[in-house]
Formats: sequence, C-alpha cells, structure tokens
Amino acid sequence: MNKQIMRLTYLFALVLLATVQSVFAEDAKNWLNHYYEHPTPERFVAEVRALSKLGSLSDPEIAAPISVFLGRVMAANPAQVDGWLSQLEDLKGGDRQTILFAANLSGTKEAQAYLARQTDAERYRGKPTETRTLEPKDPTVLDMLWADFFATGEAVPVRRIVAALNYAEYAGALDRFATSEKTEKDRNDALLEVVFKAAMWSLESNARQHRRVGEILEQFYFSGELTRSEKLWLSAILAKAMPDKYEFSRSQSGQWIFKRIK
Repeated sequence: MNKQIMRLTYLFALVLLATVQSVFAEDAKNWLNHYYEHPTPERFVAEVRALSKLGSLSDPEIAAPISVFLGRVMAANPAQVDGWLSQLEDLKGGDRQTILFAANLSGTKEAQAYLARQTDAERYRGKPTETRTLEPKDPTVLDMLWADFFATGEAVPVRRIVAALNYAEYAGALDRFATSEKTEKDRNDALLEVVFKAAMWSLESNARQHRRVGEILEQFYFSGELTRSEKLWLSAILAKAMPDKYEFSRSQSGQWIFKRIK
C-alpha cells in the first residue's frame, strides 16, 4: 500500500483526543481536553512551556491542531495576547513557529501588532485561514476542528466534522487502492474513506467522553438539517455512544430504524 495512505490510515487514530491521551502529561492533557468546560487562560504561558518541553509544539503531526487550540484561547482573551507572546519570546525553531501561527490564527489586532514587530513579519501578513471554513477532506483538518471544539465548546467545528460522514460513499476505496494501479483518483478516494472512518471514530469516542459533544450531536440529528448520509451515520454514532438512550437496528425488510429507548 502507498506509504502516504498507510500513514493516513494510522493518522485517523490521532485525532486530538487520542493524541493528547498518548503523548501529553496528565496536566497538559486535562488542560487541552477539558479547557472549554473550565477555561483557565491564566495557565496559558505555563501550559505552552509544558508542551514545548514535551516536544509537542515542534511535532509536525500535532503542531497544527495545537496552534488552532492556542489561537482560539488567544481570540477569547485578546488583552492578554501581547503579554503571553512577550513571555514566550525565548521559544525557538518549530516551537516559535507554532505559537506565532497560533497568534495569526487568533485574528486579534493585538496578535497582528505583535507579529508586525517580528523580523519575519512578512510571513504573517494577510488574513489567516478560518479553520471552520475548511472542507474536512484530510485527517489533519479533523484534528484542527476538534482542537477548536476543545478550546471553545462550540457546535460549529463539530458540525464540520459531521459533514465528513458524507464520505461514506467511498467505503471500500482503501481496499481498491491496495490492488489498483494507484491513480490520483484512487489515492483521493482512499483518503476520503480514511476521513470518514476518522470522523465516525472521533465523534463516537468524544460523544462518550464529553457530554457536550453528545448534546451537540443530538441537536444536529433532530434539527432536520442533515443530509441523508449524515443522518444515517449519526444514528449509528448516537446509538453506540448512548446505548441506554438510543437504538439503531435493521428491520427484516432491510430498513434501518433509529429510535429513542427512553
């Protein structure tokens, strides 16, 4: 199998939640994974230094979602941004790039003023990419969207992840890719199957562990605004994540039935 697809197949297990659990120290994990529940911006500098010490800021596999998370925290605390960045000026290399990327993503005038004073200011000119507008066509984008949620607790990034359930139509593409001539279309189809599996796994896992995620998914399901594919697969996710509340089964005629148990 193509090395890139093998890597992507592995990466779908590296959604931020799993990454945090396997790589970060307990305190750092809790700060990142539960920040939206009890925001503690006063820990920002100390936590960034802890991430730096762990090597996480310069890890190319997780630097992007960490930047999104830190950027959202900055966006919610604009008056603190200049002070935080000034205290972290001793960061070097990839660590520095991650924190400055986060500052740019925050979109705050305070961050832009700080970046304008840097020797590499040109790199940060222009409007930063809005993560919530990205199509979830890559596992890294899913990681970034989850990082957004963990920082804010908002429904918007979760809705973008639910949109990846539309890639269910690519089921089987990974197997076909392993035996095909490996055209660009084969590679892209295989990648979309990986994204679908990543979305399924991460939505169920986080709905089990985060009450807020479960509530958001229930709101989406009953909103009447989902596509047919999104609704079908979200039914399966809710039934698995909340088996005491929902049931998802197939009738003798082959029709899928989703119902509330209580």
